[in-house]
Amino acid sequence: MKVNLIVARSQNNVIGKDGEIPWRIAKDFQHFKKATKGHAVVMGKNTFQSLPNVLPERLNIVVSSTLKIDDDNVVVVDSLSSAKQLAKEKGFEILWVIGGERMYGEIMPTVDELWITDIHTTVSYAIGDTVALFKVDLDRQRWVQTKNE
Repeated sequence: MKVNLIVARSQNNVIGKDGEIPWRIAKDFQHFKKATKGHAVVMGKNTFQSLPNVLPERLNIVVSSTLKIDDDNVVVVDSLSSAKQLAKEKGFEILWVIGGERMYGEIMPTVDELWITDIHTTVSYAIGDTVALFKVDLDRQRWVQTKNE
């Protein structure tokens, strides 16, 4: 099974602020939907709670040790390795890691592809703000850009 990471980040690496994506760009949402539809997606609890709804036409997996949810469209597991195992057992060919900050950091050693959207904005924030960053070091010896749209 292939493990892909998908993220949209600002020029200062912000991926979330105050529990939300700090921009609304229809083309970015369409790109995300097209890439992940029909596959398994895994996210942390905060990312899941920031969504308006469960993502349709995908297996929604949430990594959390505290979240309790009664929804047949969502599976809660205790680790990324459990999420990978579950997606594999259910026959998915791709597992998309969709956030947040901690999930991205943990999954990097085993990611097959990175799908990064650079948003041409800088998100301002101050000490005390709740901000999620894409702090992944993109080792240029491991990663080669193959497409730019």
